[in-house]
Amino acid sequence: MSPPAPVERPPHVHPTRMRHIADDDLAAGVGLPGASPAAVRAHLAARPDRHPTPDHRQWAEQARGTAAADEILETAKELLTREVDFVSPAAGRSGLYGLHYLTWMTPLVQAYELSGDDAYPAAFGRIFRAWYASRDVVVGDWPGLDVVWYSLGVWARAMVLVPAMTTFAETPALDDATFADMLRTVLGGARWAAEEHDEFRHGNWQLVCAAELLHVAAFLPDAEEAPQWARVGRERTLEHLDRDFYPDGGHHERSPGYHVLCLQALRRAEEVAGRHLGWRPSDHPAFGAAHDWLAAMRTPAGWVPAWQDSPVVYPDIELPEPKPGSKLLPSSGYAILAGQPPANPFMIVNVGPYVEHELESHSHLAVTDFVLVAFDAPLAIEAGGPPTYDDPLYQSWYRSPAAHNVVTLPDEQMTTDRRCELDEFTVTEHVTVLRAHHHGYSRRVERRILFVAGDPAYWLISDTVDGGGPATWSIHGPAQWRSVDGGFASTGGPALHVVPAHRALLAARTEVGVGQLPRGKPREFGPLHALRLDSPVGRFDVLLTATSTESVAPPRLSSCDGGWRITCGSFIDSVDRGRWERRGADGQVVATARWEQR
Repeated sequence: MSPPAPVERPPHVHPTRMRHIADDDLAAGVGLPGASPAAVRAHLAARPDRHPTPDHRQWAEQARGTAAADEILETAKELLTREVDFVSPAAGRSGLYGLHYLTWMTPLVQAYELSGDDAYPAAFGRIFRAWYASRDVVVGDWPGLDVVWYSLGVWARAMVLVPAMTTFAETPALDDATFADMLRTVLGGARWAAEEHDEFRHGNWQLVCAAELLHVAAFLPDAEEAPQWARVGRERTLEHLDRDFYPDGGHHERSPGYHVLCLQALRRAEEVAGRHLGWRPSDHPAFGAAHDWLAAMRTPAGWVPAWQDSPVVYPDIELPEPKPGSKLLPSSGYAILAGQPPANPFMIVNVGPYVEHELESHSHLAVTDFVLVAFDAPLAIEAGGPPTYDDPLYQSWYRSPAAHNVVTLPDEQMTTDRRCELDEFTVTEHVTVLRAHHHGYSRRVERRILFVAGDPAYWLISDTVDGGGPATWSIHGPAQWRSVDGGFASTGGPALHVVPAHRALLAARTEVGVGQLPRGKPREFGPLHALRLDSPVGRFDVLLTATSTESVAPPRLSSCDGGWRITCGSFIDSVDRGRWERRGADGQVVATARWEQR
């Protein structure tokens, strides 16, 4: 049987330049020919500008005495006695690769900066030596992908080990031999990365690995190969700013979590390159645009939805304040329908492509799906990314259309070649109109959303399956659904009212799955409640509106002369052929909007 095709470049791990670096080569490789490992360590410790980014010393000074510091110390204490099997498949197919990143060891470095307790560097050294001994024997379950020698592993370990060597440089609790092996790991990884990334490839793997080359070049400025690392790192980083970000600032993979991963790498590159290498990634317009994109995707509640394989993102960096109102991110494929206080209604609609990846796509099998927030509450959300990629529900639930707010067809899975097209996005003072269609199923599906921004705000969503036939309309939320007059509502407050037209033609059911819940923790999972409406004819017209409490009377939706009449509080709205009108209780027109009917 022929070996599996490599996921990245064909293997090029040199046995002595990368995998097993002798003491003489180590000293020469960092620019200190003839020096002993102890002398190399002493030289690195004596440099006045030795603290890299992230600077755990600076972090400890700011965090000491806080809950965040206490949490780090608690995690680090658990690692003091942890025994790690670096070769067992029990870690999981993807989990084994993540185990070898070593990022989970960082609390030991931070705890030492907080406390000065030598137990932490001693534990770090013990665990690291176990990892170092496993490198040549561990075998992964991803065909064609080495557990140790691949871009994310090389990137992650350098990001951990460079600051660790700085923090532990002068403590005898971490011996010279272990320090030298840490340095060998970084040196061999930099040599591998410079060869691996000799030309551009889309995606987060190359971007973060190339940006980390800049970090290593700054950490080892006397190394003979440091100029090469700096050159390759700069070339690839600038190419990613040129080619891996859409014009609207979104990252190629369209996942907020991976967008943040890349943005963090760029921000580290900004600090390193600006301080040590004489240039700044922020001079490229994509750098600022990437911050703008994240700001636009952030809900009024302060978090970014878990689109695609993303966690719920809580940005911890300063972001610009986006202009209020609806906006389109056309090249990354997201539309934002945003309204006014007091509800601050906010909906994001996914109208973008399925994006391939070197290993597995991070795109989900859903499009024209949406997330809805009002009164700072998550009222309609989706499952998001899984706890781990080894989760048994990853393919069957998290990525499937059933876990998203979309129309589905019976016994059909959405294809990756879904060919979604945005047919209309019109923003007026009072309303926003979005219309899109896709070919992800055997029959074309069109979704039209009329959003009324004022108070009371609402969304009128109309879905049509070409040729009719059975179809299901789904919406998910963190709260249970209950029947109310004319439709359904989520329990508790704020509440989301779901008012379908032609209720008698629809069969309603509820289901409970699992998903990410935006409750202030990046990875909190809990029940995800689905309301599903089954139609025999593949046509849905559903009104959504949010109320501050569940006791507020639900709106009413009725057809009228080929259009719609919406009764919402004391207002009566009418929608018909490119025209929206709102009248007060006295019958007087209080607001109107017109748009080109397409």
